[in-house]
Amino acid sequence: MHKFLSSGLPQALMALASVLLIGCGDEGGRPFDAPPVTDGPGFQVTPILLPEEAGRHLVLCDPLNRIMALDPATGEERWLFDPEIDLTPHAGRFNCRDVTYCRDPEAVEADACAHRLILATNDRRLAAIDARTGESCPDFGEDGFVDVTPIILELQPANQLLTMQLNSPAAVVNGVIIVGGTADERFRAYDTETGDLLWEFEGPTSANATPMTYMAGGKQYVVVATGGHNWVYPYKKGDSIVAYSLPD
Repeated sequence: MHKFLSSGLPQALMALASVLLIGCGDEGGRPFDAPPVTDGPGFQVTPILLPEEAGRHLVLCDPLNRIMALDPATGEERWLFDPEIDLTPHAGRFNCRDVTYCRDPEAVEADACAHRLILATNDRRLAAIDARTGESCPDFGEDGFVDVTPIILELQPANQLLTMQLNSPAAVVNGVIIVGGTADERFRAYDTETGDLLWEFEGPTSANATPMTYMAGGKQYVVVATGGHNWVYPYKKGDSIVAYSLPD
């Protein structure tokens, strides 16, 4: 459901702008026709507006990681991308807080996937999508997806897989995807074009947060809050802001 609301708003507000209401779930909290899942989905997304060269879509994701591209003025759906995630209950509840936009600096403007959206999914995958069309980027991982699960299974204790989700957006800088928001105390960096794992750092505890990046003193940094204060996280807790300088 995509519609404008006009009733019940102060005239001063109505004089400034119309309000767009986008419905992404039924009254029971289940998005679209999805079956019930553990603890109910959470709808906590922050929409982003893409630049003109990337289609100028208003982009957001629903709790099952489906990405919608809407006309920012009318709310009309332009495309819908469904990663068809595994609906087996994971660490907490199903959620998608945002997607990340990036431009491939090596690509020609007319190339497919020159403008990309990076999605981290509840079932521990990374996806790269053409921001203009909503199609998967086939050169990223396997048919547009990188499965993080095999990496986690190599770590100890092995049961931490049960407490791990990817439901916060990644940070993208200089052709590198940086993923936090996991329960295994590690940051991981992936190539934005191929999806190859580049490196990983171990933090003091779980980074159940969204990383950000900045420049200082001629170096690029990534910073994230690491706390581990999640009811599904049984390991170390802490209260730290951790910053890493990225390799040159």
